[in-house]
Amino acid sequence: FILAFIDKESRMSSYAILIPSYNSSRDDILRTFQGLPLDAHIFVVDDGSKIPFSEVVGNELAAYRQLQVIKLEKNAGIENALNAGLAKILADYIYVARLDIGDSCQPERFAAQASFLDQNEDYDIVGCWANFVDSVRFWVGLELNILTRPSLSLYTLFFSKTK
Repeated sequence: FILAFIDKESRMSSYAILIPSYNSSRDDILRTFQGLPLDAHIFVVDDGSKIPFSEVVGNELAAYRQLQVIKLEKNAGIENALNAGLAKILADYIYVARLDIGDSCQPERFAAQASFLDQNEDYDIVGCWANFVDSVRFWVGLELNILTRPSLSLYTLFFSKTK
């Protein structure tokens, strides 16, 4: 999802992508980054991983020039990791997008969501369709989340097929 902040005038850039990471595997990291634009402003919060995020990927993500890794000395939990990331980036971005290591997305996803929020000021947060697959990429479900400011309603649809 992507979250809007009200004070747009004081922000420097449109959106940043915030990704928490704890003991993430190289394969999961690379799968996630395959769907991200090379020019995206990406902030990974390494939540005290035993092998630091930067060591796991080495220079394999060097093409992502806007990538910044925020290293927490010890595991503080996802909530604290996300808050550490937000503290670092809130002043400079209109929108903050959230993604988990291991997830993948279409390269235009976040730009399209930011554009939607720019054009629809009655929305504070947008989501998207999500396909859920198992370890062998077998489709197991679909979810849609939409939040709006006027009602702060959450609509969730989840479909699951049995094997």
